[in-house]
Amino acid sequence: MFEQFAFLCKLNRMAKNEAETKISYLIKRFCLEEYLNYYPHACSKETIQRFGLVCGYLKISKIFLLNEPFITLNPIQERTLENLLVKYKNENTVLIVSSHDLDSLEKNM
Repeated sequence: MFEQFAFLCKLNRMAKNEAETKISYLIKRFCLEEYLNYYPHACSKETIQRFGLVCGYLKISKIFLLNEPFITLNPIQERTLENLLVKYKNENTVLIVSSHDLDSLEKNM
């Protein structure tokens, strides 16, 4: 997985030091350390969702489309995602979120 993250950063012309810092932070916050040598197809659905969230935050984009982003996350990962969503919202990024957990979205957005 680390190679995929690094490649995505390279495609977005992110400086190597910045990329390594962001990747390390997101890998730790979404508990993906043990999966760094795995290919995504060899992982569970929950792990692939976390992998996708990290990819989404490594890509420079002004629009994020998230479908049920909180459904398989533990409380620490939920808080990380909420903080990242608020950060991007404050940077005038368009966030389109589909979720059945409207209370959590209203409280944190």
